[in-house]
Amino acid sequence: MVDFVSHVLWGYVCFHSFTDWPLYVFFGLLPDLIFSVPSVFTMLKYRRTLKWRLPHEEASKIPEFVLVRKTYWTAHSLLLIALLVVAAAVLAPAAAAPVAGGMLLHFALDVFTHKDGMAGQKPLYPLSQFKVVGATHWSNRRFLLVDYALLAGALVLMALKII
Repeated sequence: MVDFVSHVLWGYVCFHSFTDWPLYVFFGLLPDLIFSVPSVFTMLKYRRTLKWRLPHEEASKIPEFVLVRKTYWTAHSLLLIALLVVAAAVLAPAAAAPVAGGMLLHFALDVFTHKDGMAGQKPLYPLSQFKVVGATHWSNRRFLLVDYALLAGALVLMALKII
């Protein structure tokens, strides 16, 4: 949940000067929204029988967890972003920039802040199994302090009309 809030706030900070900033924020959340559907159903199904954070080896034996991981990697893939940007450019040209901006911001934040997340980011999934392991995890208390301090500072600067 904290990750969602950070994505929303950074999306707002980065794109607040655009009239369609809500679209940027929505598309900045889209990878996590896509991933959340199978995650929620899997958590509900296994809430009493398994710990949610299973080692990769154990989780890879449970079909629902495999689906969750594949959905995560697909939703956070540069290939999906490219496909959605092209589709938006063809079908709704005005939405192409919000799709690209929001989803690329999401990707940029996650690639550095998802250490150990779903066994690493796979930016070219499903064509490549290449993994990028982030520098820290977004739930690290020190990182959260820095993240929210930067966000608070940016929001203050926005309120003062400096940025």
